[in-house]
Amino acid sequence: MTVTDNLPATQGNGTLAIQPEQSMWTPYQRAVLATLGVADDCPNAVLAGYLHLCQKRGLDPFLKQVYLVGRNQKQRDGSYRTVYTPQTGIDGFRVLAQRAARRASIEYEYEDTIWFGPDGSQHEVWLASEPPAAAKVAVIKNGKRFSAVALYSAYVDTDRDGRPKNRWKTDPAGMTAKCAEALALRKAFPEDLGDLYTDDEMAHLDEEQPRDVIVGETIRETAAAKNGDATPGGATKHQRFQIVQLLSEKGITDPDMGLAYMAKVADREIGKSEDLTGAEAAQVMAALNRGDFVDEPPFTAPAEDNPLHYDEDEVADSEGGQS
Repeated sequence: MTVTDNLPATQGNGTLAIQPEQSMWTPYQRAVLATLGVADDCPNAVLAGYLHLCQKRGLDPFLKQVYLVGRNQKQRDGSYRTVYTPQTGIDGFRVLAQRAARRASIEYEYEDTIWFGPDGSQHEVWLASEPPAAAKVAVIKNGKRFSAVALYSAYVDTDRDGRPKNRWKTDPAGMTAKCAEALALRKAFPEDLGDLYTDDEMAHLDEEQPRDVIVGETIRETAAAKNGDATPGGATKHQRFQIVQLLSEKGITDPDMGLAYMAKVADREIGKSEDLTGAEAAQVMAALNRGDFVDEPPFTAPAEDNPLHYDEDEVADSEGGQS
């Protein structure tokens, strides 16, 4: 399927149109953002940063291409503060990819999505009543293939009892495929999509207990903050999830190689991702963004082609591992 250039604009003459000279949301825009769930007490600095991101990335929050998500983050003194993070929907990812292709005067296309059963069997259409084990999406850009696999178990959003909820309950195949599509697009367009994640990818990081409504749906405290997922000074679940995402984007998909990479950057033995401190996790992410060591042995060794070669316990330790 070849992607055509059919892009909504963020500029225009309407009352909601975002203009390049804006430095803050207009009163009317702010009122509409409030109806979408952006809290009235959201700090002006956060709102200004959100506006800048929308302008720079060309995303329109009023078309639900980007969201402002608030999560409670536990502090070292035991108190909580709300941390706001912009997240895109899959539509936002598609728009950014289309714009990048238009700027470069190129076309890109998708291969047909492939779903995998628990036994590794491949399916062009998922018809079973149980969820797939994984989905694979490939983007072809300038003749180069960028493929990604999303494991259902790594991304499924569950309640406290481990039961799928929301769209993951009613459309697990579609949700898994959207996560795989986001991964593939991020690989194909790293300059435009790097460090951005979709709400489908991030939903499983939210805790069940409701707090403020931020983007038109209930946003929960993160599991890391609520359950003490990280030891004092330790890497949060969100940090570890981002590390695994970056490792995958750099072609390091084997869990043991991922731990070896963390150990090399931290300059000490790392037996599992939870061993990282928060500062070390930041160092690992910075190193991956720079591409440090990724072209050196053993990290250049090819991983197995089977996308289901992860052990489920290792996937859980890696917080969202995918190949």
